[in-house]
Amino acid sequence: AFRRTFPPGPGATLAIKSINHEHHPHAHERLLLATAEHPDIHLIDHYVTASEKNSMIASADCYVSLHRAEGFGLTPAEALCIGKPVIATRYGGNLEFMNDRNSWLVDYELAPIGPGHTPYPADGEWADPDVEQAASYMRAIFEDPGAARERARRGAADMRSAHSPQAAGHSMRQRLEHIHSRREQWPHRA
Repeated sequence: AFRRTFPPGPGATLAIKSINHEHHPHAHERLLLATAEHPDIHLIDHYVTASEKNSMIASADCYVSLHRAEGFGLTPAEALCIGKPVIATRYGGNLEFMNDRNSWLVDYELAPIGPGHTPYPADGEWADPDVEQAASYMRAIFEDPGAARERARRGAADMRSAHSPQAAGHSMRQRLEHIHSRREQWPHRA
């Protein structure tokens, strides 16, 4: 998506963070070749500390997660929490906190996983994100950073109101109070 949107030299750069390339040497070789073709793409293919990861997210103008399968989506959530524009596949756990008001969600088509993608089942399906749509979102954020920051501010506000420790505590308290209020209806055991 980045290569389709930004030819070398327009001022945009892409940092790709990956790990465990030794488990997938052929895929890693393809990634190395693809990044070598564009001088504004930088590959970081080793483990980093939490503070290094946080620094990378904080210094980015935009966080992109074109995932095929996603659990909760911790790094997109972290990016939203600090007010970064986030582009991500409209698939997976990230939809618990991302929407079209606070993020850029990329449509997808389900595609067969096929063999060789452990731990995913070969007969399963995963999301194949729309690369053209992702490219258009990258371009829009690059060309209008003010509008991108405004949407990202909504994302940060949504995270604070619905997914912060305070919001989780409030929800737990309400649930416990509800359970406590119903205690008298429980059968008594001797």
